[in-house]
Amino acid sequence: MIYAIEEINNSSLLPNVKLGYEIYDTCLDVSFALRSTLKLMEKTDDKLIGCADEKDNITSTKNIKAVIGEWLSEVSVAVARLLALNLTPQISYGATSQILSRKEKFPSFLRTTPSDLIQARAITELVKSMNWKAVGIFGSEDEYGKYGSEQLNDNFRNDDVCVEFKVVLPADFEKNNAALNTVLDKIQNSYTEAIVIFTHEHNVRRIFEGAIERGIRKTWIASDAWSTSKNISKMPNIQKVGRVIGVIIQRNKVPGFDDYLVHLASKKNFHSTFLYEYLSNYSMCVGLSSQNPNGCLSSGSVKNCVDAQCLQNMYKQDESYEPHSIYLAVKVIAQALKNLLKCNNETCENTNTFQAWELWSNLQLLEEIKQVNLSVTNDSYLTFNKNGDPTVGYEIFDWEINEKGVNLVVFGTYESDRIHLNKIDNETDDMVTPPGNCSKSCSPGYELKSNIGTCCKTCKRCEEGQYSDGTMECKSCSDHEYSNDNKTGCVTKTNKYLEWNDPFSIILVSFGSVGIVLTLMVLVLFAVYRTTPIVKATGKYICFVALLALLGCFCSVMLFPGLPSNVSCMAGLPLFAISFTICVSCVLANLLQIFAGFAFKLNFGNWIKRLNKPAAVVMACSSVQIVLCILWLTLYPPQQHENNGHEREILIECDVVSVGFFIGTLAYIAFLAALSFLFAFKGKQLPDLYKNASFITISMLIYLVVWMIFIPVYVNMSGEYKRAIEATAILITSYSLLACYFGPKCYIILWKSQLNEESAIIEYVRQHYNNKRVSTVTS
Repeated sequence: MIYAIEEINNSSLLPNVKLGYEIYDTCLDVSFALRSTLKLMEKTDDKLIGCADEKDNITSTKNIKAVIGEWLSEVSVAVARLLALNLTPQISYGATSQILSRKEKFPSFLRTTPSDLIQARAITELVKSMNWKAVGIFGSEDEYGKYGSEQLNDNFRNDDVCVEFKVVLPADFEKNNAALNTVLDKIQNSYTEAIVIFTHEHNVRRIFEGAIERGIRKTWIASDAWSTSKNISKMPNIQKVGRVIGVIIQRNKVPGFDDYLVHLASKKNFHSTFLYEYLSNYSMCVGLSSQNPNGCLSSGSVKNCVDAQCLQNMYKQDESYEPHSIYLAVKVIAQALKNLLKCNNETCENTNTFQAWELWSNLQLLEEIKQVNLSVTNDSYLTFNKNGDPTVGYEIFDWEINEKGVNLVVFGTYESDRIHLNKIDNETDDMVTPPGNCSKSCSPGYELKSNIGTCCKTCKRCEEGQYSDGTMECKSCSDHEYSNDNKTGCVTKTNKYLEWNDPFSIILVSFGSVGIVLTLMVLVLFAVYRTTPIVKATGKYICFVALLALLGCFCSVMLFPGLPSNVSCMAGLPLFAISFTICVSCVLANLLQIFAGFAFKLNFGNWIKRLNKPAAVVMACSSVQIVLCILWLTLYPPQQHENNGHEREILIECDVVSVGFFIGTLAYIAFLAALSFLFAFKGKQLPDLYKNASFITISMLIYLVVWMIFIPVYVNMSGEYKRAIEATAILITSYSLLACYFGPKCYIILWKSQLNEESAIIEYVRQHYNNKRVSTVTS
């Protein structure tokens, strides 16, 4: 700081303005810091000590413009609360606690080091880049360790990194053997791949001493509080703790500082309290005494501590970021003063001095500091965000431990929310590999599964329908795929349906074709013998309507084999329903004709005769079914459906969509069949030369039984043969009607032609009523 102030005073940055300083040692203690701050805030008129040479004869009122410090976060918090009262700018070179970013509590606080929020993000990205999945965290009961460890814990959990433990070390950890043993036991029994120690070096030293004693080797991640500490790196047997990766705020050399130290050492009879304090912090000059401040012991030999080579060697060994951060803090204040006083290289336009601790003066300077844009290197600049935090990144380095000591080997940086690593070396020795049956990675076909309560993960085989290609987690195959036997990939499912070359399809098509041919033959036969009594007894033209409808039933069977489509699904069952309804309606109309012809002795003969209108009966009965089918196809049309419920197949089937309409159409046919059955059964007492009633009874009974069995089977069945069962039911009912209703008539036409005469019919009727002693002639 002294060097930076002297550099500014000897430059033209602030012409005719000299910066002074007062330096207080807070001893890293809050009470000392508060006492020093209150002393700075006193309004006294005395000569500034150490700020100017006596020959300059300069006196000034103590007029503190800004405060630089403190290094510790908890000390800076206490000081910032005082300085916030009158908005005196405070710039810290080492306090990193994220709570200091809260401007509502610390409005005049800024810093040249980033907050722990950024450091925590850098450590999180480091862990992710190294592909570590399990970590442990140590913090401490102070502003630095408590908030930093909490932020790390949140980051890891958000990024799916398992935190096996987060321990906040007690304030008396250095002297608490029980707490140390608990910590060491937790480390020794953990499954962590890396342990983050986010605390100060005195706690770290205690942990490492215990780890070395127990022979614990781990991968440690050092926060900036101890990552460059020589007190830690020079511990005996430090190489036994394992690998140490550190993060530190980006370091830059203070320009000209080496020469300045050489110049200091070359001064004769130099006695500097500041220099003495500075040198006493380094091991190479630990022999320095207050009686002989110019002498020190190093490796058993006496050297002159102010020797240029001694200072140069000492400074080269200093790996910390603080010198440059302090240098930047002074530069920022000077730049803000230059802007506020409107200075050029020769003079300052605003020569009015600030009044000591005036709120307005402090606020003006504070606002100027916030707007500073200071060049750090040729391609980087220091600016402050709205929270007073700088745009500074982090270096990531390895401790390279050898016989000569520890070298810090930088292998990455974190800046602008991005991590850049020159190498990714996640060693696979006993420090990193999880112990026991735990796994860090799995072969393809397996996934890592966490065990409850620990970060120990084990490999488990992917379930059916899932696969893993080495990404450590199983993924689900799409609905059209299934996992292969090794669970390493997905295979496209086979489309399953009732194919044309399936034996069942061939049988259905064969029987359907035979039915079509037989129906056409009957149609031709009836057309040839249309004037004969037996064709007339079948309903005349009504029988041709029935045969055409029956032809539609057999044709509908052809829509069931093959790949279902929306068209085939919509046409299949409705076509059968309408066609078979017409058939049954024709049968019912024919039965009503027979009843009307022989109803002279039946007590319901009058109203039955009014129903002797075959065309009207067929149209009325058929129209109900037609309306039902139109509503079904309009509101809930059957459609192709892909059933993915099977493991390796996609069942392509027809979905009726509306079970209500599906059952309704079949129920309506059942209703007509039941009516026909009742009339046919009742008609057995009538003269029936051709046994119509008996055969119709059998046909309708077959329909009722077949579809009563079919409906529950169909609703609960699944598979490609579901449509085959449906087609089979259609064939059985169609053949029953063809065989029972039209078969006997064809037999009489072809082989019993003598019964196909009117005289035969009259004689049969006469004998029927004679046997019943009923006269066929009425007045």
